[in-house]
Amino acid sequence: MSNLIKLLFFSTIILLAGCPKKEAKEPAFNIQGMKTTIKRVQVSPIAFAGANIVVLGYVTDISYADEVVEETDPADPEMEPIEDKEIQENNILILSDSGGNTINVEFEEIEGIAVKDTVIVRGTYNNGENMIVSDEIIKVIVDKDGIRPYKDEIIEVDQ
Repeated sequence: MSNLIKLLFFSTIILLAGCPKKEAKEPAFNIQGMKTTIKRVQVSPIAFAGANIVVLGYVTDISYADEVVEETDPADPEMEPIEDKEIQENNILILSDSGGNTINVEFEEIEGIAVKDTVIVRGTYNNGENMIVSDEIIKVIVDKDGIRPYKDEIIEVDQ
């Protein structure tokens, strides 16, 4: 009788160990970095200071760096100095979540991303400025199947 119990016990363990676990695959989240939410970053910014983070949100505003022409206008030599004007030095977008939490994202270049687009941002968090200095911005679609790249683009990530 004890041999039969041992046999049933071990065969159950073998069957359970051999059953594949079905995990939801979210191809757009195969990005390296600490996956978090904008709200978590807002609640404890010091915990994420200097960390490489990945957040999901939608773009609420985009502003580009002002291009400054240092030359004076020959038609108006008494033009006001440029130093008097406030000049934006970086490209910035504001990323929001559904709860109204926001975070600034500094970026070099983005193409095809506009206000109201859903994106995943990967970059280094600067808690002093509440800003992510982005390494990567990916436009995504969030639906019942999960998160996937916009237009089913294939995203390859070196591991």
